[in-house]
Amino acid sequence: MRHRLPLSVLPILALAWSAACGDGSDGNGGDGNNPPGPPIGANDGGPDDPNGGKPLAGPSHGSTIGLSEDDARAVVVNTDVGTVSVFSIDWAADALPTVTKTAEVEVGAEPAQTVVHPNGRSAFVIARKDQKLVRVDDLGGAPKKGAEVAVGSEPTSLALEPTGKRVWVSNWVDGTLMAIDTATMQVAATVDLNAALVESGLLGQGITPHPALAHPRAIAITNNGDAIDQDEAVYAVEFYAQQKTPLTADGSNADTAKVGVVYKIPLDTLKPSIIELPPMADMGFKDINGGTAGCFPNQLSSITIHAGFGYVNSVCASPRGPLGLSLGPAAATCTTDATCPGGAAGSCVAGRCATNCTADAQCGANGGKCNANVCEPNGSNVKTTTAPAVSVIDLGGNKTIATVNLAKELDAHYAQIGQADDATRRLPLHPLDIGFVPGKMTAYFPASGTDAIFRVDFDETYQASTITSVGDAKAPFINLTPPGVDPSRVGRVPTGIAVAHQTHTEGSSARFAFVASYATRNLSVVDLERAEVAGVSAARPVVVASTAAARDAAAEVLEGKRLFLTGLGRWSFKGQGWMSCSSCHADGLSDNVSWVIGRGWRQAPTLEAVYSKKDPSYYRINLWTGSLDEPSDHEGAIRSIAGGVGAIVKNAALDYANRLDVAGQTGLNGTSWMVADPANPGGFGAACVIDDWKKLGLYFRTIRSPRRPSNLDPAKVAQGKELFTQASCQGCHGGSSWTISRVFYDPDPTGTTNNALKTLKWTDAATNAGFPAALFPATTPAMQTMRYGGAAANLYDQLTCAMRPVGTFGVAEPEVGVVELRPDGVTVAQGNEPDGRGFNVPSLLGTNMGAPYLHAGQVRTLDALFSDRFKDHHQAFSSTFLDAADPQRADKVRALVEFVLSIDEDTAPIAIPALGPNGGELCAKP
Repeated sequence: MRHRLPLSVLPILALAWSAACGDGSDGNGGDGNNPPGPPIGANDGGPDDPNGGKPLAGPSHGSTIGLSEDDARAVVVNTDVGTVSVFSIDWAADALPTVTKTAEVEVGAEPAQTVVHPNGRSAFVIARKDQKLVRVDDLGGAPKKGAEVAVGSEPTSLALEPTGKRVWVSNWVDGTLMAIDTATMQVAATVDLNAALVESGLLGQGITPHPALAHPRAIAITNNGDAIDQDEAVYAVEFYAQQKTPLTADGSNADTAKVGVVYKIPLDTLKPSIIELPPMADMGFKDINGGTAGCFPNQLSSITIHAGFGYVNSVCASPRGPLGLSLGPAAATCTTDATCPGGAAGSCVAGRCATNCTADAQCGANGGKCNANVCEPNGSNVKTTTAPAVSVIDLGGNKTIATVNLAKELDAHYAQIGQADDATRRLPLHPLDIGFVPGKMTAYFPASGTDAIFRVDFDETYQASTITSVGDAKAPFINLTPPGVDPSRVGRVPTGIAVAHQTHTEGSSARFAFVASYATRNLSVVDLERAEVAGVSAARPVVVASTAAARDAAAEVLEGKRLFLTGLGRWSFKGQGWMSCSSCHADGLSDNVSWVIGRGWRQAPTLEAVYSKKDPSYYRINLWTGSLDEPSDHEGAIRSIAGGVGAIVKNAALDYANRLDVAGQTGLNGTSWMVADPANPGGFGAACVIDDWKKLGLYFRTIRSPRRPSNLDPAKVAQGKELFTQASCQGCHGGSSWTISRVFYDPDPTGTTNNALKTLKWTDAATNAGFPAALFPATTPAMQTMRYGGAAANLYDQLTCAMRPVGTFGVAEPEVGVVELRPDGVTVAQGNEPDGRGFNVPSLLGTNMGAPYLHAGQVRTLDALFSDRFKDHHQAFSSTFLDAADPQRADKVRALVEFVLSIDEDTAPIAIPALGPNGGELCAKP
């Protein structure tokens, strides 16, 4: 049974609501029991108030843009600048709206979302880094910063109760929700979702609730139209998927072993319950082997409530593989044209065949279609790795109806309308918000990864299907970067959308929406009826700057972040937006998913500790296997996993043939960073023609660690720090980035320095200093060198000196499981060879967001990580530490957990000890 009001009833309800509540005695349109809205200024209220004291007309959720209910004012957050901009909107009959910026108000570091109060005179903004909620007053007059209140750690979302009496905030790191009284700006209630997640059993048994177990990313609040708040509910999405089923030994169920989680909190009881988002059994695409791929909703970024349903955006993750683009057979050697496939003139060029097929069958699983005697790239695996997904929840029935792969729906639409399979297609990569047309089931998704807005029409009954159509007859998507438009009038990285509440234009059904774009820092008005940026057809697009770029001197950092987010151009398969770096690294962190990659199943690494914020020269060795020593070495992931052309190219044209490959300059060989530099400092035969990796590197330096939970026990933190040092944990996790892992040499284009590491030994220094032999990363004396020096470098090459074997290979919580195999499903994963033991030590920065833990995500909580199952890890330098017989063990574990969770960039690091019995660094320059 569906528990919702039919859409046809909504207009009648709105009229009845207005008549009954327009003169509410409390000034908020309530029943007289609610306190008045915020005192905004001398000119507020009275008969001229355009909202008439009415509550919100519909459910509430936060966004990077907020719109007053009379469509007269908009508020946009300027995240990197620390401000919000206020706009007035003038609606003229039969004309485009006129949008004017009236103020820019300082609110604090990293404003993330905003909502506008139902009175239309105030807005609320969360400053994520400063951890506060700020009220902005007098929107219609002289907007200014009003009262503020401290909230929890890393607030990311907010929403209003229907009357506007309270605004709710999600504290992403704390694992809590807070209700703030909008009149007094004081915390009225706190709901602990950590306990709710523990009670669900998804974290295992015997876990005592504590901060940073839950991670509520976005929230929304229902509105049934009766002007009573207490019969509504708050819905919050858990950002990370949770383990539901243990992995099989071969990982064959990895695509469906996790579930998404949504919390429901009724306002009358404030007692949370959980709604699961089940995995999708079939993403709708076949992989390169013709296999079916499933995926589970992960990185849940937003929730929107409409007509009795909840709509949750996510990145649906399919970690099982196979992963990576195939370019087809390599070019064969030749002496004449006749010896090449096709045999046409020009087939043999400089001893290599320019052609490699005459039929599709010759391309096989490694290619795709044979087009003009050339195998087209096969992107099947790219399409079955991640997907932009929306899950639909029946709120009355407390159940998930379905999860839909939006990429699959758009791909089918393009095929139906006969659109060329090239970069003219765009997919809804990373939709961070949803705007519904009032009274309809038509939704618009702003895709931050493809600079476009996508229309989706949902099935009103949800009986036959979930979606009735995608796209618009006029255009498959609304392009925020239309050709021929001045660069100041394009929108890049759209993050929020607000659909106008009314049509405004006499005798027309025209409706407009307002879109906030992060990278271009502007507001675009979108004509939904014409499916275009408003005014673009008349060469006067309505796009208004939100903040001056000149206020931020780090323009290259901003561009680097855009490149990290986008799936257009060279960054994904055919430039269509199948995925991007952010698909596995939202906010530059980890998606907490174990993927089957070349050397085994590995957690996506978090990037905030790649560069130390305290020591700019400190660069962490990359990957769990320690096999990359420069940021640009990740070019391989862009080319393969995302299927893009990549950013190390000899010609800027988007053609795979333009990739620049210099022998001996990838991984631990040579220096890909110099290859990526257009100045060509390595003096190679060809130079890269773009400097995108420079910009990405600058962005990497700015990725910050999430701040510590605000709800930790200071006494426990202090006790935990003492225990941490007593056990010499700093022997692996010391230093400015809380890890001993760092690149200790300058990569050399000649290979001299890099290759010398293969013979430079650490054995004598370690032995003489008393370093524990059990932690030697290699056992054969000849292989006890800084870098792997064996014959199978393609399988095992790594900076051996940085590895630490602490008993984590093949060990996992039974409810989680672990896969220690390479992609072929037969060969054992790297990490347990006699001369390649252990893994690259992770940083402890971001541990409050880093569950599950270890190289393959074998443990769901820090509590379990300190259990006896993993004692080889925490007893690495102290054989009796946290001994099972210790009567104070439970108390010590809790203290250690709280200390580790407290580590962020403001925490004073503990120095790495000198090489000896308590650990230290084995790596040294030649």
